[in-house]
Amino acid sequence: TRKESSAASDVYKRQAQAGMSIPSQTAAIRASANTVPTSNPQPGDLVFQRGGGHVGIYVGNGMMISALNPSRGTLLHPVSWMPVSGYYTYVGP
Repeated sequence: TRKESSAASDVYKRQAQAGMSIPSQTAAIRASANTVPTSNPQPGDLVFQRGGGHVGIYVGNGMMISALNPSRGTLLHPVSWMPVSGYYTYVGP
């Protein structure tokens, strides 16, 4: 795992690798008009947790990728580890 502390930064980098332009801070991603709520998350959708203060990428089967903290780095983990605030599809600029 990489040692990063910012989940939003991790999402930014992974989405950029997929050719998507997304803000690099959680609040900016959440406030973006380029996200659409979904009740049927698909791999690549964003998962906001803890009241929107944490963001990760849904990979399917109840799992997500996110940067939890500097000591744990970026991990693949169950979505159920933290309360979900919502799933969003990023529709781009």
